[in-house]
Amino acid sequence: MSDLRYYGCYARIETASKDKGAELQSADNIIGDAYTLTFDTLDGSPQAHLINKFGADVAFFDPPLSRQLSVLKARGWTLRATLALVAYTDIPDPGHYWGQAVVVCNAPEFDSACNAFADSVMEALKEGNRPEVDLGPQAIDAMLQADGVWKPSKKNEAPKASKGTVILKSKMTSSEKVVEQGRKKNIGCYIVSWAFNIGVVVLLVYGALKLFGVL
Repeated sequence: MSDLRYYGCYARIETASKDKGAELQSADNIIGDAYTLTFDTLDGSPQAHLINKFGADVAFFDPPLSRQLSVLKARGWTLRATLALVAYTDIPDPGHYWGQAVVVCNAPEFDSACNAFADSVMEALKEGNRPEVDLGPQAIDAMLQADGVWKPSKKNEAPKASKGTVILKSKMTSSEKVVEQGRKKNIGCYIVSWAFNIGVVVLLVYGALKLFGVL
């Protein structure tokens, strides 16, 4: 990292176990969610962990990125991580969950612009778009001069599903949008969503009973 103002990347995240990784599938971890980074030490090296909005430690970065982030934290930089993708690989047995997070960091004097830029990236991720955040010096200049209200011209290519790997989440789903409204205490939307979900369940039960001749 040569620029002393900004750092950004898409980075792989790993999970501690299959059971722990399954939490990434839940509505507590939605594409576009922001995570707090905390640090501990593993085998003498820093390890950066992603903590979700509910205080759960759901994933971690690899040692090289963890070391880099720990250095930036020591410099007083602002660190951000946003969930970008969730995947599952069943090879080797018993399989494991993994994903990607967008990392956006900056020197504190650029918080205003970088907060705005990170927010726009977050909203893009929710819609399944992947704006590039690994910016060169000229792009960083343009983003800062626009106070963060700026869009990169390049997109980041998402990992592809391959043999033994399935992409579980790459954007916010309709049901997760409902969950987000509930988080924001939009009570009307939340009630309507629950009524809809209950109605779907009732119809499924009714259809099953009809199928088996109970009704």
